[in-house]
Amino acid sequence: MDFSREIATILISAVPVTELRAAIPLALSKFHLSVFSALFFSVLGGILPIPIVYFCLQPIIDFVEKKIPWVHKHLVNFLEKKSTHFQSLYDKFGALALGLFVAITIPPTGVWSATALMILLRIRPRFGVPAIIIGEVISGIIVVLIVKGSLGFLRWLL
Repeated sequence: MDFSREIATILISAVPVTELRAAIPLALSKFHLSVFSALFFSVLGGILPIPIVYFCLQPIIDFVEKKIPWVHKHLVNFLEKKSTHFQSLYDKFGALALGLFVAITIPPTGVWSATALMILLRIRPRFGVPAIIIGEVISGIIVVLIVKGSLGFLRWLL
């Protein structure tokens, strides 16, 4: 099965660990997409998980609670720890904190985590989702700048 470069970029960006932090460098260096295309398809793939996480997280937590209680205990402790840590940012900046959280551009601060925080903190989707998308766009721009700067520097060196 042969995926197009754009679909591959979307799929890589939708994966929780890699997200657009891996999709953009691959799209630019391996798939040879334009900067705009790499950014567009990476952000598109990055925001696809929002409804999946939003509608599936609570049923998954409920299922794990019934079937695997010891995992549920660790999962709930982990999620509560993250939401407690994030609560002060949310109290100060509101839903904008989700955008800042995603824009940070380090692995545990992506769309998947931000959507989970939106659920845990009971942030309304009409406020949380746009903030997450804006954060994803900012994160994408940061990654593009880093990749283009690094590739330009390497070309200059060689």
